[in-house]
Amino acid sequence: MKRLILSTILLLLFTAPVFAQESITSFESNIVVQQDAAANITETITYNFGTNQKHGIFRNIPIIVKNQDGKRYKLDLKIVSVSDNYQTSTLGDNLQIKIGDSDKLITGEKIYKITYTVKGNVRYFSEHDEFYWNVNGTDWEVPIENISAQITIPNATINDAVCYSGIYGSTTQNCKKRIENDIAYFSANSLSTEENLSVDISFPKGIVAVVEPKEDTPGLIASLIWILFTLGVFVWYTILPFYIIYRWFRYGRDPKTNPNIPALYDPPKNKQGQKLLPGEVGTLVDESADNRDISATILDLAIKGYLKIKEEEKEKYSLIKQKEFENDPSLKDYEKDVLTGIFKLGDKTTTKALENTFYQTSLKAKNKLYESSVFYGFFEKNPEDTRAKYYVLAGIAIFTGNVFLSLVSFVFGKFMPRKTQLGAEANMVALGLKKFLSSQERQLEFQSKNWFFFEKLLPYAAVFGVEKIWADRFKDLHVSPPDWYEGSNLSTFNTLVFINSLDNSLHSFEKVSAPMTESRSSSGFSSGFSGGGFSGGGGGGGGGGSW
Repeated sequence: MKRLILSTILLLLFTAPVFAQESITSFESNIVVQQDAAANITETITYNFGTNQKHGIFRNIPIIVKNQDGKRYKLDLKIVSVSDNYQTSTLGDNLQIKIGDSDKLITGEKIYKITYTVKGNVRYFSEHDEFYWNVNGTDWEVPIENISAQITIPNATINDAVCYSGIYGSTTQNCKKRIENDIAYFSANSLSTEENLSVDISFPKGIVAVVEPKEDTPGLIASLIWILFTLGVFVWYTILPFYIIYRWFRYGRDPKTNPNIPALYDPPKNKQGQKLLPGEVGTLVDESADNRDISATILDLAIKGYLKIKEEEKEKYSLIKQKEFENDPSLKDYEKDVLTGIFKLGDKTTTKALENTFYQTSLKAKNKLYESSVFYGFFEKNPEDTRAKYYVLAGIAIFTGNVFLSLVSFVFGKFMPRKTQLGAEANMVALGLKKFLSSQERQLEFQSKNWFFFEKLLPYAAVFGVEKIWADRFKDLHVSPPDWYEGSNLSTFNTLVFINSLDNSLHSFEKVSAPMTESRSSSGFSSGFSGGGFSGGGGGGGGGGSW
């Protein structure tokens, strides 16, 4: 009998009821974007408390959003109705809706319905508009079994739709989408805690009014700005334009060097004695890391044997990986970035496949080219940062009607980056190389019969835009096509035919290196399309839990 009682006690202990984990059985969001750019949003949340005894739930919805530059904007969010008793409060950047009754306890499932309006979330691009929304947010304390969203643009035709799921920053698209005229449907299953569904739709311009979000500026700063503006009107309209001109004469011009530029056939060197690569030379000479520098870098990497360029058909090219590069100490960081960006999806890709994503790699590589130019001692400051300050000033000036200041800021700001003495001397060597490459004089004729010499300096000729002149000097060179390039019209090979074919590929590289014109909205927010979307990238979202 004692043994039976002991067994019963042990059985009861190990089979004692375990409180069920709370979860959201269903999360449904119905969104209608009106002509006045206000979005009417209804969230229907089926919350399962399990056997836990709670008073209700809370829902946190962000009212502050940040663009790609870190600027803060405030959304105009208003609560229309909540299905139960509720209280609202502001917690940091969120509006919290606390739903329930402190005198009552709830177990099992309960349905909550929240309806609110939001203004300021439509993103306006040059060719289209978008409504980019985080349906539930990445701060929920419980998993979500099923989630869906329906977005309607009355009397409009939705161009495209995209969705992302997972933790903040995830680009996973483990979600479904469907478009029917003016309605887009989205759904996903089994979201864990802190996982979100973000949805984005693209629709024609002119459907909804232009209502930009208001920048969130603290009151003290706003007052200070107003005082400074009042006191500085005279300076703004009269003194500042002439001061910028003075700054350029005093600080913007490069140090003087020998005006006689010799023809040289070697690139300049950095202070460590290393020859500058084509992209570095291009950044030095025109003080700008641009798309031509990136395309010349790709060409240089092909010549070095890291990839092969193949013309599949007119203006369509494949890039084929030839050897590993990740741990290659001979490559600069920006070269590895370029190769990684090209081959991140496999050992073979096309310029078409890179159109929507490679510009991000290009921007990263350009930033490192600027950093290198400062590290080498060619510039005291990043040239792009120097220009950007004056371009921003030009933009502000034009909006205030100060056309003279805007013009002066833009023109002189473009030339404001200043080389150091070392940079000016290296620039003279680079210009000497350009002079040699673009000269039709038959210097070094023994080298002109050397394909290696032609190939070695070809990326530098591409940086300077004189590759056709350079090729003309070698047009009588009888060699086979290089193994790093395969064109469709190179049956009769000479350097001029080769360069004409290669030039098309260089233009393709420049195209995919350029930032997408639709990558940022008028307020500086990213698009959910063009390879820039991710979970948590839109407005709304937030999170919640029980109390």
